[in-house]
Amino acid sequence: MKDLKQFIKTTIREFLNEQQSNTDNVKYWMKYVFDEIEFIEPTKRSDSNKKGYNQMKVFFSKTDKETNNKLKQKLTELKDVLLENGIMISFFVNYSDVEIYFKRINVKVEPTRYVYHSTSVENRDSILKNGLIPKSSDDSKEWVYGIHLSYPKAIFATMVNLETGIINTWKSDDTVDIWRIDTDKLNNEWFVDLNYVDEKDNKHIMTFQPIPPKYLEIAKKGIKK
Repeated sequence: MKDLKQFIKTTIREFLNEQQSNTDNVKYWMKYVFDEIEFIEPTKRSDSNKKGYNQMKVFFSKTDKETNNKLKQKLTELKDVLLENGIMISFFVNYSDVEIYFKRINVKVEPTRYVYHSTSVENRDSILKNGLIPKSSDDSKEWVYGIHLSYPKAIFATMVNLETGIINTWKSDDTVDIWRIDTDKLNNEWFVDLNYVDEKDNKHIMTFQPIPPKYLEIAKKGIKK
């Protein structure tokens, strides 16, 4: 009887570990999404592993407008489900195929005491009053990059020497302010920037929580134009 109980406990533990391993696996969620959109009647699926993300391209036979709209609505719903499980998806629906991008956002990191965030000088007054508020690529006026680089509501920062390093690889001219964030006083969780997961010697990080003004100071002022 004792051996049976031990066997049951071991089996349950192994099952739970397997489930956890599955839900941490991008391929698991790629299959999950594919199964959820079978109503488009897929004819071909092509998967690829790019730098920083996985791509799934699905060709389908149901090309009417109603199905197209239903597909967009379903993927938008799935986006929320996957975010809760540490995966960010973005997508682009074409006439007879859909491109879906998958990125991990749950890789925790321990930041240095000071990390730096850059943003347009136009945001200075708002930040001094309200601090930094998480925003997604959908909310940003400045985001002009590809759909595969989309991101959820987050604040991005860099662990770098201010004098020698690059704070923002996307924008580093004199029209941005560089803000210093004191992470020792701030009780936020930090994660590897989803566009740099698995990259060697990465310094780019993100948090999904707001940063009040008292934890911020301008380290370098940009020029208002």
